[in-house]
Amino acid sequence: MFALNGKLDSAIASYSIALELKPDFAASIWGLGNMYMFTQEYAKAESLYQTLASDSDKITRANGRLYLTQIPLHQGKFEEGLRMLNELRDSALADSLSGYYQSYGTFKRAYLYQYVFKTMS
Repeated sequence: MFALNGKLDSAIASYSIALELKPDFAASIWGLGNMYMFTQEYAKAESLYQTLASDSDKITRANGRLYLTQIPLHQGKFEEGLRMLNELRDSALADSLSGYYQSYGTFKRAYLYQYVFKTMS
């Protein structure tokens, strides 16, 4: 609710408290990472998403990898983002999670190609 009302500092504080109470709660890790994305604190977001990407649960791990692809895209590093999306596809296949993550990666790649093409013309 804080984030929806533009109170990012309060949202960050709330997620931080939640993680003090339950440090491994994926939803709070993801939420705090997203708040850092909004505030452009990419290193902090990356650290949180890396925590998810190294989780023992394959779905949490896949989500963490997916969230990590957003960082270079938000920074305008499109080639790096595309490389990471390709890695996401490969890791999703390795974890037998190809459906959703492969589809999402394909959608993001198409969007990026369209965006880059528009900005270059």
